[in-house]
Amino acid sequence: MIPKITHQEIGSVTAVNGYLLKIKGLPSAKVNDIIVSREGERAKVHALYAEYIVALLLEKTTVSTGTQFYIHSAKLSISVGDHIKGKVLNALGDIILDNKKTSGSYGPTEPLLFDAKAPGVDVRSFISKQLVTGFSLIDIMVPIGKGQRELIYGPIHSGKQKFLREVIVNQKKHNTLCIYAAVGKPISFVENLKNFLKNKGVEDNTIIVSALSDEPAPMITIAPSTAFLIAEYFSKKGEDVLLVIDDMSMHANYIREVALLAGELPGKESYPGDIFYQQAHLMERAGSFKNGGSITLLPVLETNVENYTSLISTNIMASTDGHLFFTTNKEAEGYLPAVSISKSVTRIGHSTQTVLSRELSTKLRSVWAEYPKHQEYSRFGTQVSGYTKKILKQGSVLQELLNQTETDLIEFEIQILLLSIVFTDWIHNDENDLSLIKSAKKDIIKLLRTHRGFWESKNLVLKGEISFDNFLKEFSKNINLLDKICLPYKNKEQN
Repeated sequence: MIPKITHQEIGSVTAVNGYLLKIKGLPSAKVNDIIVSREGERAKVHALYAEYIVALLLEKTTVSTGTQFYIHSAKLSISVGDHIKGKVLNALGDIILDNKKTSGSYGPTEPLLFDAKAPGVDVRSFISKQLVTGFSLIDIMVPIGKGQRELIYGPIHSGKQKFLREVIVNQKKHNTLCIYAAVGKPISFVENLKNFLKNKGVEDNTIIVSALSDEPAPMITIAPSTAFLIAEYFSKKGEDVLLVIDDMSMHANYIREVALLAGELPGKESYPGDIFYQQAHLMERAGSFKNGGSITLLPVLETNVENYTSLISTNIMASTDGHLFFTTNKEAEGYLPAVSISKSVTRIGHSTQTVLSRELSTKLRSVWAEYPKHQEYSRFGTQVSGYTKKILKQGSVLQELLNQTETDLIEFEIQILLLSIVFTDWIHNDENDLSLIKSAKKDIIKLLRTHRGFWESKNLVLKGEISFDNFLKEFSKNINLLDKICLPYKNKEQN
């Protein structure tokens, strides 16, 4: 909302360069203050000089020289609360309805601080809870903790958005509020996202902060700050929040545009010298807090397909707790999620796992690492050892079980049961080949979910404090139940 203006100081526009305004007057203005004209046009103070100030226009309009601006009588505020769930907001917190903004107070308000400091260690807690995405490859192999900052990066068309949308869908059942900051995206992207969430029935659990590509660059640069402000409001109430910023490379590009237009000295790749500070300072606001709330941050980074070591890529990797690397090869082959495990890292996630899931993860990663080596060795056509045959079977089955569909996100306890099949004697039966498991996978998952024979195994997963070897003994007692499910597929193959 727009607070009342004060008439003690008046500034007059002396030069206009697009959204960049040179204003004479306003001696008490400070950087990041909001100034407003009589027509309600808002601008943000960007820099202070002896004779004038530089401000960035935050409206899709133009102003002429001579236009008078006044300092707000109070900080710019945005309306927050449950009423904004399911809504699309712009970077100044205005609710957008049918592509038109409606400003005003509909509930509690928070001052919009563009330079807010990250919470200190006195209010933070250890990250001990896991964010369940519904994808076995992530939840078991590269887990994400609630409060973690996990970079989502890879080239265009590598399946990043598809993954993020499904993760958001899965959060409603875990009571985690999702905020999606669409930075510099076309309006079609935001409309498609909103319709997708509505069709999935999770619209009321999601807030979209939209800074469209046709808006002024200053609006796009402040969108992540607005998203964080909203996330902090809910986390202070003890809620878990998942915040997606899509994407950070676009955010950096608009920061660079503003800096170059303002005449700031360019640094490496023409970015301003404080680009690392601007983005790291922002992402540091995520975390797990002592009041029980958390902000899990998934910043997205679109990389050049040939270069993953650009300035922004390395800066953001240095500011996060790990990354998931998406590849176009896996996306083209139909894998979901299209993540390269060998190139992905989680520095905190494994500490949120139980003893059981952590030991299973270690064993699976070992198989995943050995599988390509033995696969290459077997191509020579020489006789392979029993151990090599075992790894080849385990690796091929694991690869198939980790590949999911968009319509079948798997509960955590079922993920454990499903991936434990890799280490049972059942898969080494010659009749249970890869094609059979691929055909019967959906029925196998359904059996694990519903058959009472696996209830005790699921209870052990929920308790978690049991070694994987002991769990496998209990699970293997009922593994032959899979034969009944697979029998129709075996008969079909024989016919």
